[in-house]
Order: sequence, then structure tokens, then C-alpha cells
Amino acid sequence: MPLAIKISLSISIIFVCLSSVLALLKPDTYLEVIFCDVGQGDATLVQMGTWQLLIDGGADSSVLRCLDNHVPFWDQTIEIVLATHAHADHILGLALVMEKYHTSLIMTNGLSSETADFALFEEAIVKQLVNGSQHLVVGAGAQFSYKQLDMNIIAPEQPFGSISIEAETELWDINTQLSQKISDHNEPSIATFVTFGDFGLLVTGDMYEAGELALIKQHTITPTTILKAGHHGSKTSSSLPFLLATEPEIVTISAGKNNQHGHPAPEVLERVDLIGAQVARTDLEGELHFITDGNQVVRKIAD
Repeated sequence: MPLAIKISLSISIIFVCLSSVLALLKPDTYLEVIFCDVGQGDATLVQMGTWQLLIDGGADSSVLRCLDNHVPFWDQTIEIVLATHAHADHILGLALVMEKYHTSLIMTNGLSSETADFALFEEAIVKQLVNGSQHLVVGAGAQFSYKQLDMNIIAPEQPFGSISIEAETELWDINTQLSQKISDHNEPSIATFVTFGDFGLLVTGDMYEAGELALIKQHTITPTTILKAGHHGSKTSSSLPFLLATEPEIVTISAGKNNQHGHPAPEVLERVDLIGAQVARTDLEGELHFITDGNQVVRKIAD
């Protein structure tokens, strides 16, 4: 056998073995939840083995650094990308993610925005659709599962529209299919409840207190392990009735250091303290990394 072929085969065998070994380092017997440090924005990575759910992506490329640190280099697919709503601090980073990774499923609430940032996000979705991805507009009642993980959408109450692609459809036509436009995107944010054994994670985007109270009234709220504070810890969210209903052990706050909005609000920190939950903040601590086996939860501190 020629030397070049032998070397090529050897390299291939080494690469296969290396990939197999590296895969063992990402077992799917536990769940990782990473609140990426993306400044004044949101990006939550839920990872089980080499399966990923990314909820929001911040306003810049910071989310890519987070993914580089946690997604194996050979894994070029993010199974689910979910945008809670159409504001730049949640979707612009997702557009960059979809430029780098293939996405099997993209979830939105169907609401569009006449901004340059949303146009970039929409264009990224269209490219993913052309390459075989699926887009779903989701509302309360949508459910998805992966092995021991369950994902339940509990808001908004009604989905707002969808993007589809047909064989003869031009890209320009697809760009017109995101349906309704509204002035305030925070309230109809997608709220997602992820469970893994006895562990629960609740992410509500920028939903206001009115939306939180509606969820309580609809009896869709159950206790959770980790609650990501709505709207970056703004006083408009994380109401006391909501905190009492969700009974979180840990409340995470994704906000930028010394941000101009004053997030998190002192009122929110007081409410969280009142119910006895722990607080973890990206503005003070950077990335927040939790690991659970479905029973116990540990906080992994960066080296």
C-alpha cells in the first residue's frame, strides 16, 4: 500500500477514535444549563450530550464565544434555536449563530419587526430553511421531548403566524411571510418550561407582570428549580405573586455590567430575597453554568 494512503488511513482512524473519545466527555446522562454572558441581552444554552437548545442569542457575537466553549468543535448543529421575541438583544446574536451552525428547528412567536436587526434575523432563517431546517411558530401547548428532557411552551396563548418554503418559492417571497407587527414585543414573549427529572428551568423572555399573572390564572405555573428573571431583572417582571407561584431555588439575571437601564432593579432583588431564593447574575459573575442529573444541581465555577 502506498505510503500516502497509509498515512491518510492512519489519520482517519485517529480522527475517528479521537471523536469517539471526545463524545464520551459529553454524556447525555446529565443536563447543562449555561446562561451566557452576552452583556445586556439574553442567551441561554441547554445542552444534553451533543444535543442543544439555544434560547435567544444576545445582541452581538458574544454568544458565539459561549458556544465555542461548550459545544464540541465537531458538532456543527444546534438542534433547536428559540427566539422569545423580536428585540435585538435577543435575536441579533441568533442571526450570527445561524450563519455558523446548522439549525434543525427554529421557533419564534411569529411576530415581526420593521428593524434592520430583525431583517438580518429573518434572512438567517430563510437561509436555514433553504438548507432543510424547519421553522415553527409556537404558542402555549406546544411540547417537544429529547430522551429524558421535556420542553413545554406555556406562552404566548396564541401563535401569530409562520414562515414556510415551497419548492418554487423565491427567497424574496419568503421574506414577506412573517406575519403580524406590533409596537411592544415584550409581553408576547415565548415562555419555555424545561424539565429533566425533578429539575425545572423556566425562561420567560421579557414578559411583563401582566403576562406572569395571566399564567398564574391559567394554572400553567408549577414550581421550578431555576427561574431566569424576566426582562433582565427589570421591575416590570418577576412579580412577587409569580415568584411565590414558581418557588425557584435559584433566580438568574442576565444583564450587562453597569447597564444604563439599572438592571436588575432593587425591587426585584428584594422580592427574590423575600422568597429565600439564591441570585446569580451575569453582570457580576459572568457566565452562569449549572449541571444537573435530574435530582441534584451543582454550579460549575469557571477556572
